[in-house]
Amino acid sequence: MKNIIKIILVGGLLVFTINFFFNKSTEELAKEVCDCYKTVRKIQNFDEKLKKGAECKNLYMDNLDKVNEIASDMDYEQTKQEMAKFTLILEKCQ
Repeated sequence: MKNIIKIILVGGLLVFTINFFFNKSTEELAKEVCDCYKTVRKIQNFDEKLKKGAECKNLYMDNLDKVNEIASDMDYEQTKQEMAKFTLILEKCQ
């Protein structure tokens, strides 16, 4: 019984540590996408630009899913706020 409790505690601590250190905020996720698209704008070669643009689109979709995961434990208004933060940062991306 004690071993089971130890395993559960260690597992919980591991999950907490991973979530604490590796989960990015909504702002960080949006900035990551913005930086990707800034890189695309600097590429001169058309084929490379298309390839990097596709990578950025995939990053956008992945990060949007992560924002939805972040907001999954929130109420409707908080979820709207998280999505608005993500969208606003991307709209201001220059």
